[in-house]
Amino acid sequence: SMILFDEERLLELRREYQKSKLFCTLYPALAELERRYDELSPTQIWHEMEVFCAGRLLGSQALEMEVIALWNTLLKRYSTFITPDGETIERTPREAEYTAVCVMTCVNFRLIAESGDEGNEAVMEMLKLIGNHPVHVHLYKAQRQREEQLEGSGREIERIPWVNGVDHKEALTVIKRATDPSDTEQAKWFNPLFLHVTLEEWVAFVKRCEAEMTFQHKIDRIAYLVFASHKHWLKGPKTIHLATWVKLINSLLGTGKQMQQSEVARKWNEMKNQKFYESLQGMNECAEYQSEHISSKFYKDLVEHVKLMHAKYHAMNTNR
Repeated sequence: SMILFDEERLLELRREYQKSKLFCTLYPALAELERRYDELSPTQIWHEMEVFCAGRLLGSQALEMEVIALWNTLLKRYSTFITPDGETIERTPREAEYTAVCVMTCVNFRLIAESGDEGNEAVMEMLKLIGNHPVHVHLYKAQRQREEQLEGSGREIERIPWVNGVDHKEALTVIKRATDPSDTEQAKWFNPLFLHVTLEEWVAFVKRCEAEMTFQHKIDRIAYLVFASHKHWLKGPKTIHLATWVKLINSLLGTGKQMQQSEVARKWNEMKNQKFYESLQGMNECAEYQSEHISSKFYKDLVEHVKLMHAKYHAMNTNR
């Protein structure tokens, strides 16, 4: 269990942590997670990082075991929160995992920033566990963008020793390579299905939609398949291997959101010969669609979801 700090304590710690440029560059991304997912405050995340930081990992003769032990400790710790008033908040395994990744990512950044070559092996061991997690990807990208913004505005940035003694931009390439998802199970499902988009981009897109869109039913997420067809990202929309598609999408969704392959197949086999599946224009030209497995109500919801996905994808790329 972890005890949540009250506002007075958080303010006191935040003023202390503001002295760290690393905390300041990560703060906006951590604050976004707090707003969107009711995650811990950036200040409490940073305090957790301080508690579980680098020392125990450096110099270990069994780094992999130490990193796994830390990961398990964090998962157990964040399974329950205790409020300043003593109220117990039970959390789902997924919620505990997301908090653990937040803290582990901050520990990872701290190791890179302060330990030099000595921490390189520990960094890589940690990335094996969290490198492909969407929370880690979010924080890594946001921290990099924040640094670039500060550089662009002429503000001085703390220069820190990065991996293997190279400068920070080269080190970002090292970390990006270490977090490359090309060898993951998700990549094995993704690569035969997609063109013109990376797994990292697709994961970020799905996570944003899941955070900001409302789906009444699990099968409503077939909208992702229609959207990908509209973007001409699918290698073979009419002959797509639906079992692989469903495995990929389900791997990105939480419990209670998993689609059934049989239901996806029934609907897709009727949709894939219609104009609306091929393009947004075709969808706009089709007033409604009804068949044995697709009602007008389902189709109208599908249209709304797909149009919203187009808008969200456009917004993501406009803001880059």
